[in-house]
Amino acid sequence: MLRNERSQDVLAQLAAHPRIHLVCSIDHINAPLIWDQRRLAKLNFVWFDCTTFLPYREEISSTDSMMTRLSLQLASHASVWPSLTTNAKKVFLVIARHQQASGGGDYQGVSFMELYRLARAEFLGPATWPCAPS
Repeated sequence: MLRNERSQDVLAQLAAHPRIHLVCSIDHINAPLIWDQRRLAKLNFVWFDCTTFLPYREEISSTDSMMTRLSLQLASHASVWPSLTTNAKKVFLVIARHQQASGGGDYQGVSFMELYRLARAEFLGPATWPCAPS
């Protein structure tokens, strides 16, 4: 989200200020190509290459990755769910039910039009549709 020109200009201006220091990391194969010379001069990076050349599964092998992922997902859900509107919660539940009905294994998602149809049926109920069959 920070790769667009405007975001990079703002970050470069912040980093150029003598009382502001930015600490960052990047994990992108083309990282050196993201910035032009003008921005690089303003950002004043100190660059440490920490490439391990190991597959990602090797980097996380010391932790129980399944439990870590699950706990992160639950923590994210617990913090986001209360902030959602009632309708947003209903849409989320519609997507979850669709995934369960699809078997869950290799779930490819739901198209926008299908989600719209499912959400409309959930919100309005078939009896309140203007064109509902009698």
